[in-house]
Amino acid sequence: MLLKISSKNHFIAALSIFVLTTGHFILLVAFNFDFGIIMICFIGSLLFVIPGIYLHLEYWFINRHEKYIIRTDSISRFKNKKEEIYYSEDIKKIILYGSATLFEPWFHLSAMEQYHFAHVFLKNGKTLTITCLLTPRVDNALGILKGVRIEKKKGLFNSIFLHMN
Repeated sequence: MLLKISSKNHFIAALSIFVLTTGHFILLVAFNFDFGIIMICFIGSLLFVIPGIYLHLEYWFINRHEKYIIRTDSISRFKNKKEEIYYSEDIKKIILYGSATLFEPWFHLSAMEQYHFAHVFLKNGKTLTITCLLTPRVDNALGILKGVRIEKKKGLFNSIFLHMN
């Protein structure tokens, strides 16, 4: 399975950002830019939209020059026209960071709940980071690897920099 940043993956990840921003704009227009509605939309953006934009930029910055191919027995990483292959026996563990609503069938209340990523810890000490900008569901993509344990950790704000080991 090929994982790479694409327009479709950008759109799927940022859909909540677009929906919330459109909702805020409709509220502002419907209430003639009333000061109280402006404050509600401003606070709503601070809590629910801005963190999603931050995560989108962070994930893009991490994976912008990378492509991965996931096979049942290996992960191939392509970065700057260089290929690295890691077999299942080279992988110590995988930790998938996502919101509780990602792992359960539910809707996303904020833009940041859509964002998730996985750290692939290798036995040689390296760590690969695979984000939802490479594939809409990182857990499903990594699930085809055989013989590798995937641990799921739930969190609301899944910043890569907060989970560096």
